[in-house]
Amino acid sequence: MIRSISIPDRYAAQCQRLAVAGPAWLRELRQQGFERFAALGFPTPKQEEWRFTDLSKLAGIAFDDGDATSAVTAAELQGCTAGIKTVARLTFVDGHYRPDLSCAGCLPRGLELKSLAAATDKGDVPLRATLCDSAARLGNDPFAALNQALMSDGAVIRCASGTRVELPLHLLFVNTSRNGPHASHLRVLVSAGAGSSLTIFEQHVSLGPAIGFSNCFTEIDAATASEVRHYLLHDLNPVSFGMQTVAIRQEAASRTESHSLLLGGALVRNNVLITLAGAGGDSMLNGLYLPHGSQHTDFNMRVRHSAPDCNSHQHCKGILSDSGSAVFTGRIVVDPGAQKTSAIQTNRALLLSDEATINSQPQLEIYADDVRCTHGMTAGELDADALFYLRSRGIPSAQARALMIYAFARETVELMSDPALRGMAEKLLTDRLPQWQALAGVL
Repeated sequence: MIRSISIPDRYAAQCQRLAVAGPAWLRELRQQGFERFAALGFPTPKQEEWRFTDLSKLAGIAFDDGDATSAVTAAELQGCTAGIKTVARLTFVDGHYRPDLSCAGCLPRGLELKSLAAATDKGDVPLRATLCDSAARLGNDPFAALNQALMSDGAVIRCASGTRVELPLHLLFVNTSRNGPHASHLRVLVSAGAGSSLTIFEQHVSLGPAIGFSNCFTEIDAATASEVRHYLLHDLNPVSFGMQTVAIRQEAASRTESHSLLLGGALVRNNVLITLAGAGGDSMLNGLYLPHGSQHTDFNMRVRHSAPDCNSHQHCKGILSDSGSAVFTGRIVVDPGAQKTSAIQTNRALLLSDEATINSQPQLEIYADDVRCTHGMTAGELDADALFYLRSRGIPSAQARALMIYAFARETVELMSDPALRGMAEKLLTDRLPQWQALAGVL
């Protein structure tokens, strides 16, 4: 019997502590978010979108608000930033902006970057309008509502019309939980003006073995003919939880890329939501997840075609080992009038043990008649014939298996357009893939 999960009193207590902070309009938004969260509650497997994901462990942990003065040094973060050349980096530790660990001094003309807390304190009028519009579009996602109620900080990024930023902008979110389990509720707001070009690298990591909860909501508005590339890396420790939403709205002739690399976490849910609102838009969603041990990954992709002559491409892969489990839900919605739509969705999963499980749910909703929409899903073990072929060429069994796993994952990396981030992803994969030790001296 599946029991419902009640709303813990601790979330109400956190909301009450924030009710006296910030301007009146922000306090009202927080209250609205909490009321929405309280009405929705924690999802249970009774709900279709959460049928294969059990949140009872997350709901049972008492998280605090985090500490703005967590003792973290630049040396401890060196592994997160080494080898990545960026235009700027904002670092957040336990949900709070840390200017001493950031590098955002000399920005190119047309690029504005600030922490959400600082922008709110300084009375940023456009920010107020953006957050209010966002609140009206929250829908039925309880974690988006919880984020609105408890958001502690985040990033505000504005790229002016015609501005082209060549190097990535790095957002580093660090979870330490050194003073006990705590949750970070962060908001990232990106506005790309007409004809602009921008790359964002969003990285979530754990320092140490303690339990943490990262709940981040990223919103990207891509104006006419703009180009936005968003890279997401989740690398949490095996006992931490991650809830991530990336919501992208595109205007006419815009192009966006969303790349997600999910490497760790006890339970990670990643929502990538695209709305093609203007004619001639193009969107690519690319993801790879690697649950192992008893980890669980829930990958949810949704593309809504609301305008004609738009293209979308969804590519998602999973490599599951030990008793790792995953859920993939991919939905394509074509609204009335969105003629000449081209939408492609693929999900492939590689199961490396008998205990690993994958539940895949491809979905199409088409309300126009001149469209091309396809979806496909495969799940299975390493190809025995291909493995035999490599063995017959003198490659030892362990190396042959490792090469096939690497080749399967590398297809995802090859879709990444930024050379530096592509190289970083490739290095991470060679370090983290199952049986990667057998690749030493080969790659």
